[in-house]
Amino acid sequence: MITKTLQNLRHSLRGSFFGKVLRSVGIAKVGLRYYENRVVKQGTHSCNILGVPMTFAVRSSTEITRIDSLVGEQQFVERIANSLRSDDVFYDIGANIGMISILVAKKMKGKLKRICCFEPEPDNAQELRENLKLNGLSEIDVHQFALGDKEGTCELFVSGDVGGGSHSLASGYKEGARAVEIEIKRGDHFVESSGFPPDVIKLDVEGAELSVLRGLEQTLKAGRLRELFVEVHPKGMELFGDSADELTKWMESHRYECRWSEARGNQFHQHYVFAG
Repeated sequence: MITKTLQNLRHSLRGSFFGKVLRSVGIAKVGLRYYENRVVKQGTHSCNILGVPMTFAVRSSTEITRIDSLVGEQQFVERIANSLRSDDVFYDIGANIGMISILVAKKMKGKLKRICCFEPEPDNAQELRENLKLNGLSEIDVHQFALGDKEGTCELFVSGDVGGGSHSLASGYKEGARAVEIEIKRGDHFVESSGFPPDVIKLDVEGAELSVLRGLEQTLKAGRLRELFVEVHPKGMELFGDSADELTKWMESHRYECRWSEARGNQFHQHYVFAG
């Protein structure tokens, strides 16, 4: 009860004048530490986004912050949820610990044909599977490999804690990041072999956005993908020799229109729709 009250208070104060005052005098920091310690101690964290209750395993304060940050991404998440139709196939590329896939699965209540999560980082993938069990979901496929424009193995550079950290295929992504060998598959090859072409994709891959989309070029050319939701990482894209402008031009060349774009810190969210 205390933990839930503290969580609601945290969400209501975020961005408010009163919240800023509390942070300025250090009270908010003390309260936040107490709240996070309670949540980590109990081992699970519950939240409610778009009226959907969800529960996640947690082991660190950064993981709690990542889960709670969905509240700040509500418009992006709401657009994804509202885009889905019965019998759709949904790809969550860069699924992390499954926050968006779990929300979508619960929101759609078994109406989707398939949900495919792609999460190459081993610890995140393990926690993703744990979170699916916590939420009573068995219809979501977890694929522990990356999608890109090539086949084989490569190094994934991992930084931070499970669920709350970040990882990238670009060397030099973050100082001190550790390298993990992972499998990578070309998206079009997966689509062909699985028999489940995507209707809607959520893409969050820390700068490798165009690499993933180039690997799905035949799928996009066929117009099979109806909508794409992407978190664009301009600085991360530079490490691959790409840019946000190139991404937009590439999508437009494949008959996709950007219908919505919103800044989020150093990144921004975009929503593309097939224009035919």
